Amino acid sequence: MGKIKLPSPAQIKELQESQERYEKFFQAALFGVVIHDGKRIIFGNQEAVRLVGGKSQKEFIGKSILPFIHPESRVAVAKRILKMMVTGKTAPLFKEKFVRVNGEPFNVEVTSTPIHYQGKSAFQTIFRDINTQVKEEEELRQERQRLSGILNTQNTLVVRVDLKNKITYMNAAYKRAYGLKVGDTFWVKVHPDDAKATEEALAKLQNPPFKCALEQRSEVRGKWRWVWWEDSVIRDSQGKIIEIQGVGFDIDARKKAEEELMKAKIRAEETAAQEEALLESIGEGVVSIDVEGRIIFINKVAQRVIGKSAWEIAGQPFERLLPLVDENGQHIPKERMPLQVALEKGETVAVSSISTPYYFKPDSEAMPIALTATPVKLGKDTIGAIVVFRDVRMEKKVDRAKTEFVSLASHQLLTPLSAIKWYLELILAGDTGEVKGRLKDYLETVYKSTSRMGNLVNALLNVSRLEMGTFAVNPENTEISALADTILEDFAANISGKRLTVKKDYRPPRRLKVDPNLMHIILQNLISNAVKYTPENGEITVSLSKKGEDFLIQVSDTGLGISQEDQPEVFTKLFRGKNIQEADPEGVGLGLYIVKSMVERLGGKIWFTSTEGKGTTFFVTIPLTGMVKREGSRTLIARKENAKK
Repeated sequence: MGKIKLPSPAQIKELQESQERYEKFFQAALFGVVIHDGKRIIFGNQEAVRLVGGKSQKEFIGKSILPFIHPESRVAVAKRILKMMVTGKTAPLFKEKFVRVNGEPFNVEVTSTPIHYQGKSAFQTIFRDINTQVKEEEELRQERQRLSGILNTQNTLVVRVDLKNKITYMNAAYKRAYGLKVGDTFWVKVHPDDAKATEEALAKLQNPPFKCALEQRSEVRGKWRWVWWEDSVIRDSQGKIIEIQGVGFDIDARKKAEEELMKAKIRAEETAAQEEALLESIGEGVVSIDVEGRIIFINKVAQRVIGKSAWEIAGQPFERLLPLVDENGQHIPKERMPLQVALEKGETVAVSSISTPYYFKPDSEAMPIALTATPVKLGKDTIGAIVVFRDVRMEKKVDRAKTEFVSLASHQLLTPLSAIKWYLELILAGDTGEVKGRLKDYLETVYKSTSRMGNLVNALLNVSRLEMGTFAVNPENTEISALADTILEDFAANISGKRLTVKKDYRPPRRLKVDPNLMHIILQNLISNAVKYTPENGEITVSLSKKGEDFLIQVSDTGLGISQEDQPEVFTKLFRGKNIQEADPEGVGLGLYIVKSMVERLGGKIWFTSTEGKGTTFFVTIPLTGMVKREGSRTLIARKENAKK
């Protein structure tokens, strides 16, 4: 046996230097490099250590390569190693899964080459982490799949056509719409009215930016439908145009809605023109207000009254341009302005200068007006208001003349009525001889009718004095409870005859600075109605108390009540409810009108609650400060009740 020839020292040194150069070269590489013999690791660079999550290169030398190969890839790796051993050829680039030190799998792109290292056969494996790339590819695949699903499930039309006009791709929506398939010659039947616009749009594809968009009607399943098309070119890697892609959106519903909207707009404009003409032609001033109280529309009548043009007024606060004052010239606070009440409460507020004297005051010249403020609502929200007003100076003059006539006529009637009543009292008292039998009954009937006539004349006189503002107010310290008791005593016969129960609830303060005559008229009317319209065995309650800064009077009964239909008219002059007329056909409907006019002129308020068939409660408030003295030429007259009924 011959001796083994060992390498010379020069050869060993050259080999070592070559190995060192190799290791230095791959230490700086940006990819992992591992040298192994098919089973165990001989060398690994720093990047390889980092990729597998190791701490140092030394800990990997001599370790098995198996733990670093994912179980899914071990068979394929073993086959490649065996093939390289047999053929001595480099394995092509392939994708596999490796495993980090912590057991985390990661995707790699790897190639291996047979080499000689340290005088032995080995394999050089170069790899890089492609986890991010694989993840992005998967996301891209899923996104493509998702987009494909969307394109095939939604109504968007997508089609691609090559330069020979053959369809290369279409989604399900396009196929459903036009009944074509991939490979068919592309064609779409376009509405004749849209043919020219379609040709002009498609011509733009031949020039930069090689895009076009158009609306057209095309035949879809036998019907004309509007479609919005966005066409663009598709190029190959050399920039050559190879296909044209069209994306269509069915806008038929939108176009029809636009047509209906246009028709509705025309109708709305026509209606608006008609309404504006109507508003301009009516004799009242009309002002439209937004929710902040600013003017957004004003008709010509209102412009004439205010003395300014629409462009000067638009956007201005209503209360600044139309300030309101009361009959004494005092400015009405904003919270009591009809417009403000309508905006805040969402209710229509009507103010008549005949019943309640509000005055519009432009340029310091007072002018009586009748005004109505109506809220404009959107759902439950108030978004503005409409104010309608008119000059009622002529009405005031006519009404005053009428009132003065009524006053004069009433005065003229009162004198003979008083004489008739006085003579009847003498006859019935027997001063002219004994009266009996049917004659006495007749005379008593005449006496009652005369008394009713006298009360009517007194009521008419009260109305005229209230409306002309000639009544006097002479407040004095008055015990309200004693006044109420006196009135209840006046009706004692009626109360007893109907077996009514009277309840009293008098609370402090008992005294108030009021005009006793006016307070007597207020209480008398309320108590009289309660007694008159409460059936037998019913109940009446009179309550006196303090409510905040006011003195509160409540008169309740269990009587006929007031129907919902009649309630808005209760305080109207000469109004009587249907059920009231049946119960008492002799009334005239002036009592509550007089009470309301009087209470409001004295700075108070009156309102009621009522349920038909169950009863009514009237509420009256008078300021605790009492009534303000007022000079006047006349006093109001309290009604006189007959002692005998």
